[in-house]
Order: sequence, then C-alpha cells, then structure tokens
Amino acid sequence: MPQSTPSPLHRVTIILWFVLFTIAPLNASDIDAIIDQRQALDGSIWEQEKLAQRYETAFINLWDEMRRHEDQSVALIQFPFDRFELPSFTHAQSYQDGIESFVPASDTVKPLSQSDFRQLVETYQRQGFRIEQSEWHHASFNAQENEAPTSTFTFALHVSGPNSNPQRYILKGTLAIAWQDAPENEISYPNSIRIQKMEILTRNNTPISKPTKWLESKPNTTPYGIVLVEDLNQDGLPDIAFPRKNALYLNKGNFQFQETQLAKFMIRGLPTAAFFADLNLDGKIEYVLSTADAPYLFAYTFNKATNSFDGKPFGIWKSDTPLKTGLLAAGDITGDGYPEIYLGQSAPIYENGKIPTPYFDANDGRPAFLLKNNRNLLFEDITEKSSIAQKRGRRAFTASFQDLNHDQRIDLLVTSDFSGVDVHENQNGALIDKTSEYLDDRSLFGMSHAFADFDRDGATDLLAVGMSSTTARRLEQMGLGRDEFPEHQKMRMRIAKGNRLYYGDPKGHLAQRETSENVARSGWSWGSSSKDFNNDSYPDIFIANGYLSKSTARDYCTNFWTHDIYSESAFSSEQLDSFYTQFGPEALVGGNQMGWNPFEKDHFYLNLEGKGFLNVAYLYGLSHGGDGRAVIGEDFDRDGRVDLLLIELDSIQSLERVHLYHNQLKNTGNWIGVTLRPTPGKPILGTRVVIECPDYTSERLYTHGEVFSGQNASNLNFGLGSNVTINQLRIHWPDGETTSIKSPTINQYLTVDQTQ
Repeated sequence: MPQSTPSPLHRVTIILWFVLFTIAPLNASDIDAIIDQRQALDGSIWEQEKLAQRYETAFINLWDEMRRHEDQSVALIQFPFDRFELPSFTHAQSYQDGIESFVPASDTVKPLSQSDFRQLVETYQRQGFRIEQSEWHHASFNAQENEAPTSTFTFALHVSGPNSNPQRYILKGTLAIAWQDAPENEISYPNSIRIQKMEILTRNNTPISKPTKWLESKPNTTPYGIVLVEDLNQDGLPDIAFPRKNALYLNKGNFQFQETQLAKFMIRGLPTAAFFADLNLDGKIEYVLSTADAPYLFAYTFNKATNSFDGKPFGIWKSDTPLKTGLLAAGDITGDGYPEIYLGQSAPIYENGKIPTPYFDANDGRPAFLLKNNRNLLFEDITEKSSIAQKRGRRAFTASFQDLNHDQRIDLLVTSDFSGVDVHENQNGALIDKTSEYLDDRSLFGMSHAFADFDRDGATDLLAVGMSSTTARRLEQMGLGRDEFPEHQKMRMRIAKGNRLYYGDPKGHLAQRETSENVARSGWSWGSSSKDFNNDSYPDIFIANGYLSKSTARDYCTNFWTHDIYSESAFSSEQLDSFYTQFGPEALVGGNQMGWNPFEKDHFYLNLEGKGFLNVAYLYGLSHGGDGRAVIGEDFDRDGRVDLLLIELDSIQSLERVHLYHNQLKNTGNWIGVTLRPTPGKPILGTRVVIECPDYTSERLYTHGEVFSGQNASNLNFGLGSNVTINQLRIHWPDGETTSIKSPTINQYLTVDQTQ
C-alpha cells in the first residue's frame, strides 16, 4: 500500500518538472502538458486521494442504486460486507414539538453478517418502514503500508413507518469502514462496518407542509431564476414577481395567485438582477432591473391607478461597458433618504479558463459599482470615492445596506464567493473597509446571508451561507497539499468552513460561538431564510442545498481541490480554457459523467431556544433533494405562520421548479407582524423594528440584498412564543425618527408608515 505522504523522490520529480515547464513556454492550444502534470501529481502528491476515490466507489454505487428505488432499503440490503456492528439505542433527549432523540447505548453491540442484516431490514420492510432519502459522504481515509485501508463515511437515512403508527425518522452519524483487499481494477467492499457515532431523531408523520410544486419551466429555460416578493397593490397580501418571465402573480388569498404581466413594455434581453424600491421618495415603487450585456440600468414606476408597471422603461444609469450584473441592492449612505445602488457583476468560474485567484480571497472578477442617487431618477458612479474600489472585483452574491453599529448611518455588508464577507462602514457618507474590526473570520464561499436575533438578546446576528466540502476536510485529514502553495493549504478549511453564524453585540461586532458549529455544514448552500417558522420567539434557519445533481453521486469536487485551484500560475488562460472545455466540469458534469456536490438535501435548523440548532428538515417535510437556489420566507396567507418559497434547478433537464410550502404547523406560538409602507419624502430601506416583551427584547431589520437572487417583502414577522403582551413596539426609521406603539394587539399585522 502507498505511504501516507509522497516520498522525497516524488517531490523532487515534481519540482524539477515545474522548473523545466516554466523555462519552456507551451503552445496556447497544447493541453497535453496539463494532462501530464495532473497525472504526475496524481501519482505522487495526490496518490492517497486517488486511492480514496477508488475505495469510495462501493458507496457511490450504493447511493446511485438506492436512489433508483422508491424504498431505498431494497438496494441497501444488497450491499456486500462481512460484518456490521449494530448497537442498541437508548433515549437521549426530548425536544420541542414532539421530537425525540436516541443514541447508541454503551457497550451493547451485536455483530451481524450480511445475511443477518438483510433479514433485519426485511423485517422492518414488512412492518411498513421505508427509506425515502439518503446521503453518503467519504469523510476520511487512511492507507498505511502493510495495513488494510480504513475510511469514515458520514451518512443520513430518512425513514418513514411503520404502517401501524406512522412516524418520520432521521438516522445520521458516522461509519468506520475497514476495507477488504481487491485487485486494482475491481471494486473494494467493506470487511467491517462499525457505527462510530449516530443519532436517531423521530417525530410524528405530520410535515410542516405537503410539498407543492407550483410552477415548472420548459427544459433548457430559467424563467424563475430571480424572484421578488412585495405587496405591490397594497391589499395586505404579498405578491410574487419573476422578472425573467416578465410575470407578476397577484396574491388573491388562500394560496391562490393570478398571473399577470409584470411590465407592459418589457425591454429586450435576459434579466440578470432586479429589485423593487422607491428611488425618488414619491411614495411609488420603482422596478429596477439589469439585462445581460446591456450597459444600462432600467426602471419602471408602479402605477397605483392600474396596479401595474404599465409605463415605458427609462434608464437610470449607463455604464461605459456592457454589464453582466448578478446583484443589485439599494440603501441610503449619504443621509438624504434617497437610496444608492450597489451593483455586483458575475464572473463564472472557468470562464475563459480562469479560476478565481487566489481561490480563498479572489478580487479579480468584473468590477462592482456604487451608484449615487441624484434624486431625479438618475445615478452617478462614486465607486472610486469608497472602499468598494479596493474590493470591486469580488464575485458578490448578496449585499445589504444596513446600520450595523447603530450610529444612524447606513453601512454596507457584501457576501462573495471565493472570498467571504466584507464590511464597509459608513463614515460621514463615505464607505470605509472595516471588515477585520467587525468579524472574527470572514472567509467562506459566500452565497447569501440573513439577519436575525437568533439568541433573542436584542442584538442582530448574521448568518453567512457558503459551501462546506467533504473533499477539503478529507485532504486536510490526510495532510495533502502542494508545498509550493502553502497559503492554499492554510486557507483550505477556513474558506471551506461552510456557513458562519456570527452573533452580534450592541456595537455591531460579530463573532462566532460554539453553537455556530450546529449550522456550519449544510453542504453546497445557496439561498436561506431566517424566519421564526414555529413562532416560539427564536428565529429558525432554512437553507437550500445542492449544486449540480446529475445521474451519479460521483463528485467533481476532488478535481477542483487537487488541481483546479492550483492552475493559475503554470498555464495560460487559453490552454486552461481548452483543457476545461474537454475535461472540466462543463464536459464531465455537463456530460453527465459526474455531479458536483449532488443530491444534498435542504436543511431546516430548528432553533433550540437560543442554545443551539438541530437539523430536522425531513421530520417537517422540508428535506427537498433537488438543487435548491433562491429561498423566500413569507407569510403568504397572512395567518401568522411563515411559509416558504423555494426555487429548484433540475440539473439534468436544465429547468426550474417553484415550490410553495404552506406552513400548517399546529401548536405554534403567538406572533405579531409589521408591514412597512413608504411615505412620500421618507425612506423605509434600513428600518429597524424592536419589540420589548416582559422578559426579552428582540429586533428585525428591513434590508435589500440578503436573499440570493431575490428580494424579501417589506414585512417583518416576530414569533412571541407564550407571550401574550408586548410592552412596546418601536420602529427606528432610517432618518433617525422613531415611532413607538405601546401594548400593540398581538396575532395581527400592523401596517405602519412614518406619518404615524
């Protein structure tokens, strides 16, 4: 068996190879050198990882076969092994809403043969148990000379049954695998399987909502990729807009929506980013959008007489070059009430052979812009007058203007892929980079963020959502990496951390705690929502997961971590573009030979009264297995219970689905909602609402940009739990004024504007 680390001879060989290569320039179209380099590295530095991939084939095939069955246990009982050590289980803990936890009892293990295991599972099958979903991830691998290789796999099984008393079960944990010997060209199977760690969660079979596929696009179309939610006609019911389809779905109540045209005179081109906001403070909503490769930002004004955007579009800003806008957000930084605009451009990975460099702090994308509102529905570029100029090459996915430190000035927080979170503090109307003063660690593959007071201490917290990587953790465990890139290894686990939950203090500083680890690893995550879905007064977290799910669980991720992130210095962009076209994700994933972080289930983290979080998505019917993208948490039927809108990408058919989850949880707590209405001459973006209850104080923010590829409505929901009294509700408007409402009636929505 190979050594755990490459031999000195291998390292010398690779170093000499690089020296010779850099001396002799290569033809731009020559990809043979790239192939040769990767093969040489696979045989030396990455030898252990290549071996890990060979051994994990048994579980890749198992997972692929299980997904072909409605009851996945049909495939599980066919999986070959010699010995399985099954513990007995004991009750560990009771959680809210009837959730029970069970863990292995100490020193009680029953060895099972493959035949014994099959008989046991078949017994459960006859009782009506069935495995509906599963996940398997290769967490660690060890192969020492003269010893059988070993691995650990994390797993999750989602089980329903029995027929006599339907329940839902989550079985999750870690398996220790000792591998059998097998010829190199054959699949190796486990000799023994031992449960290293495990927990069983169970709850009655009453989901939060039956999955509702509301809309589905035609193959090879993406009409639902952007979603905006707002009560445009001010009838009290949030409406839903899809700019790419040019469709507005007017909410008629009881989850009935009427489709109509969003803009009467739609401009040409595919919308890439959009938002609703009152740009000139006349009390009317503007619909702002950017389209692919156009140099303009366009806007429409909502016509209250016709309840539509029936006027012609008008330009509000023009760039010197075509735009590839991926993000738009608005908020006032000058203090005059008129919202500025942050415009972030997209720069897809592998475009023209380019990998974001360095992969852990990339600032080499298309330039972002900070646009000043000149009050006449026209904007000017003031990027170079702010700290945005130094970080304008970020691949930003979300951005929010918000007063983070409560100094009555609107700051800017930006979350970016291949980098993390940046904080630009507003100092007398100028944005200054103060990231290190606000955050204890900013690094992540940032996809979205959300604000909420998760621990109910009166200070706003921040959830930054990113990508956690099993492959990166496995490489870290094996100690593998290229010596000539020490920073790549140093930053690997920081950038691949996953999600970061920062708890806030009154001054706006944000730091992670032990409970932040509860929500760190949800997979390749995208959109999120931080609403209180059971109204117990502690906000919960829903996260959409999965990147590209094709027909197999074989993952491109190892190619990315062993080769792609190191490619920037050795080859030209022309060579890399040619190579990736033939052997990169477009070819391998697009060609359905593998996926990329495939089949990851959505997560629903139940807030355990501020003491931590528990992923109970399957128990509540929310563990959707498609490739999730945008998420909106909104009370669409105004019954006080927050519902969910989820955009899903079908990566095989290249189409989109829109799912609506109607929250029908029983025994939820009391609540209150606040609907903000624009007042002529007064802004609402950046409004902070505070509730003072007898035993706690909490707050919510209204901001743009925290939704991945979308926008929340100007409604703020508070769960109250068993509280029947709110001493005072305070609305802190962006201009410094405060509206106070003493002892408001609960279990209703308050509609407020700044005239009150």
